[in-house]
Amino acid sequence: MISEKYMGTLGPKGSYSEQASFEYNKNEGRILFDSIDETINALASDKITEAVLPIENSIQGTVLETLDGIYYNNLKINKEIIVNIEHVIAGIDNKILPSKVKYIYSHPQALGQCRAYLKERYPKAKLVQTPSTSFAIKKVKEDGKKDSLAIGSKFAAGIYKLPIIEENIQDVKNNQTLFVVISKNDNVASLPFTLFVIDPKIDRPGILHDILSVFKQEKINLLKIESRPSKKELGKYIFYIKAEISAEDKRRKMLIKGLKELSRVVLLTK
Repeated sequence: MISEKYMGTLGPKGSYSEQASFEYNKNEGRILFDSIDETINALASDKITEAVLPIENSIQGTVLETLDGIYYNNLKINKEIIVNIEHVIAGIDNKILPSKVKYIYSHPQALGQCRAYLKERYPKAKLVQTPSTSFAIKKVKEDGKKDSLAIGSKFAAGIYKLPIIEENIQDVKNNQTLFVVISKNDNVASLPFTLFVIDPKIDRPGILHDILSVFKQEKINLLKIESRPSKKELGKYIFYIKAEISAEDKRRKMLIKGLKELSRVVLLTK
């Protein structure tokens, strides 16, 4: 167990997650991990005191590995950070013809964010998933193969000195990723929203309608709702609901009371 305060985030060096962690706190010591699961496990086992991880992208949607990891490890969201995502494609030979490219490496979210570009520019290349965009940049540089390219940040390409072929290749230019600071401790300044995990007590017709009616009754705006397998049995689901209500809002007590009559309720924020 680490006695000092350490932050964990997704590596290797040069990742968008590392960039987000610096925007959150430039001075705190940090440890870079190879995957989201590894980062969350380190936090759950007290090897780090907090973590900065991606949770949603404006193009590809929710990063389910992060969302489920927070819930199933009893962690809390303390802060949100928005980072503009501007992908580059880079390789050993920045003059290579597209027809000569055999492999393109990157994180699945980044590959999805550049889907149209890749289909048009490199239709024959095999897309290979990596744990992070910076891992892809690092791998292509270290492998030294001219027929392999990587998608990642300009920052990472600069760190690993991998020549850039083209910048801003994402399909949608207004591409942003929401990162969250998570920890075991929820004694922090209140966020302007609450993230609920709703596990219905009984699976019956109209249960989701009844749950949403509790929010309507208290006149609370919903920012997001998403269903996920409960991991208990096939066909049983839990609901993640992000609501526009802070911990200080007097309506929250009545809201939670109403929800608990219908379901098991877990708060992922203070």
